[in-house]
Amino acid sequence: MELYQWRCNITQTHILSADVPPKAFLPAPEVTSAVICCPLRSEPPVKVHSEAYFFRAVKAGFAQRRKTFSNTMKTTGLSKRTNRSYLGKSKY
Repeated sequence: MELYQWRCNITQTHILSADVPPKAFLPAPEVTSAVICCPLRSEPPVKVHSEAYFFRAVKAGFAQRRKTFSNTMKTTGLSKRTNRSYLGKSKY
C-alpha cells in the first residue's frame, strides 16, 4: 500500500485536467501528464498506534533497495525496543 492510498480513496479519483503538456515541467518529461483529484478518506483503512511512526517506518522501508525488514527498521533512528513496541508481536 502506498502512502497516498492510506490517506486517499483512490477508487473515487477523477481527472481534473486530461492533458498537461511536457513543456509545463522543467525538465520536460517524455510523457503527457494529467491533474487528478483524490478525495481524502474519512478514516484510514488501517489503524496505527502512531501516525508519525507509521510514516517514518514506511519512508525507511522504501529508502533502501534490497534490504531485510529488520535492517530497514534500524534506519528509522529509533531504538530496537521502540520499534518492537510499535510492531507488537511481529518477528522483528
